[in-house]
Amino acid sequence: TAGQKAGVSCDPDVTSRKVQKDWRFMLLCSDGIWEFINSQEAVEIVGKFAPSEAQKAAESLASEAWNRWIQEEGNVVDDITVIVTHFDED
Repeated sequence: TAGQKAGVSCDPDVTSRKVQKDWRFMLLCSDGIWEFINSQEAVEIVGKFAPSEAQKAAESLASEAWNRWIQEEGNVVDDITVIVTHFDED
């Protein structure tokens, strides 16, 4: 199929991690985020926001990714999806 030729797969990449006590949040993002933003930059962008501002944090990261796509590729932007989930401090 066309999707297979483009590298699309229905088989997910799955990684398991044990949540560490010092972890504040987790980011689940599509590859459109990671093309021009590394994980440290993403943490710095999202880390500026309080847990109650998770939507703003996600929008800020998505906006930065969008801007970098436009800067690097012109009018071409990959899918940009961001989910921010905060861990309890307990």
